[in-house]
Amino acid sequence: MQIIKVQFLKGEVPSGKSYTYFSEEAVSIGALVQINSSARGVVTEVNVPESEIKAFTLKVKTIVGKVTEKEPMAELQEAAESLEKYKIIGIYHKDGTPRNDGRYPLRIGRICEEPKAHFGLPMTINYIAKADGTDYRGFFLRTSPVADIGKRENRIQIETMNSIYEFERVKGS
Repeated sequence: MQIIKVQFLKGEVPSGKSYTYFSEEAVSIGALVQINSSARGVVTEVNVPESEIKAFTLKVKTIVGKVTEKEPMAELQEAAESLEKYKIIGIYHKDGTPRNDGRYPLRIGRICEEPKAHFGLPMTINYIAKADGTDYRGFFLRTSPVADIGKRENRIQIETMNSIYEFERVKGS
């Protein structure tokens, strides 16, 4: 058991004085620790002598453990995996013929979040991956205003002023 001193974090910044805790695992100065279920802190001193806490040893608490920070990309990946995903399976002119002009063919097969459409407002399609599976998060498409919305089973069809978009839910999402 290691005796350490920890300074609480206020947001992401150390704040106030350091407090003494026990740690069941070895930690080093500067390590982030979970003090209790809600508070985090940064270690300011390690191997504190027992003589320093002799008067209040029974009141010294034990930290929960080291903070295991997820990599930002891992957090994004986890969030993307928890979303319901849809694949763009078709984009058509108002008369039902496929849109082969401009970038429309490139959009077919892309994976996106569930499209959020509201009558009279432009629809935003938040991409997750390109048709080949390449990461495409952070990119989006903004359409002309929505004129009609149709849903059935695992498909969504959204008609805008200029086009008709057809989405199919990706299995397993």
